[in-house]
Amino acid sequence: MFGMVIFERTLIWLVMVVVAVVVVAFLTLPIGCRYCVRAVLFERPVGRDGDVRVFAGEGAYAKSAQQVLTHLPEAKRRVAGLLGPQGIQADIVIAPRDQFGENVDYAGAMFDRVFGSPVLVLPIDSISTNTTAHELVHAVLENRQNWWRSATDMPVWFNEGLALQVDYSSSFGVDVLCQLSSNYGWPSYQKLRYPEGFYTARTQQEVLRNYAWAKGAVWNLLQQDSFVENLKAHLQGQPWEAAFGRFDAVLNGYTARSTC
Repeated sequence: MFGMVIFERTLIWLVMVVVAVVVVAFLTLPIGCRYCVRAVLFERPVGRDGDVRVFAGEGAYAKSAQQVLTHLPEAKRRVAGLLGPQGIQADIVIAPRDQFGENVDYAGAMFDRVFGSPVLVLPIDSISTNTTAHELVHAVLENRQNWWRSATDMPVWFNEGLALQVDYSSSFGVDVLCQLSSNYGWPSYQKLRYPEGFYTARTQQEVLRNYAWAKGAVWNLLQQDSFVENLKAHLQGQPWEAAFGRFDAVLNGYTARSTC
């Protein structure tokens, strides 16, 4: 009898701890992710394609969720062609634009896992094959490596540049890069390694320049015969510079003069 009481009290204590952790995590997440947490926890997915589930977020967005489902086969095909089929697992939530707070120009965003899978949030006005494929690349990279390494070791420009290889939009082409670089200068890859240097700029056009630069930089890396092995080594735990080499050596020749 005494043992049963101890067991029950221990179980109650563990449940309280879990609830407290969930509440604190929920309250400290960005508003867009609070919205997606509600969707993933309390709603049924509108549909799924393999290990990718799609949530409407609200009933009014069910039609948009269906649109994502039509884009998924091609998006997954692009991602598998770039990175292979392993790790294409995610929960996609359709969200209203105002859920992104100040980041009103974002075409999509990836948040950490809620239960098992990275959560991709797509604004209702940015649904396309390009955006879906782009965010799925982020999910695959998150699935294939330690979350801490993803946040601290893989350069932001490399992460975004890799995702842009499956985004066929002309918004990030060489012409755009050269035009914006002539207005705002050629970016420093050292600064673009970190979120505050990549995503934060005086104007949205400078952020667009950073994306275009990242796409071109990674495209240059993809021309190396060792790229696949280098990426595999990094995702298996090798530091980025050890896998790919020093930044200045890796990007040697990728300059405004040679590109534009």
